[in-house]
Amino acid sequence: MAIEYGSVKWATNQLRYAISIMFGGDKVIVSLPKGRIQLAEYLKRDLERHGYTKMVETLRHQINRYKKQLKEENRRKKQVKTEESKPI
Repeated sequence: MAIEYGSVKWATNQLRYAISIMFGGDKVIVSLPKGRIQLAEYLKRDLERHGYTKMVETLRHQINRYKKQLKEENRRKKQVKTEESKPI
């Protein structure tokens, strides 16, 4: 049985997929973080067009959470690089 485009079941699957794109690693999609965010944003707009505001809010929160996680990882990497380059 096919899932009808625009149905609640479809919207739930879209939300799950968008979240798994960001947090599922390379198991779901092989892409740079920027590409993952773009794809999640596209799915968010699609949900918005169909009026699933609660799911849009959830996805917006998850996107911001993912961006914050990336920012923290980049900060840690820079800190490690700085510590490695310091003379002893």
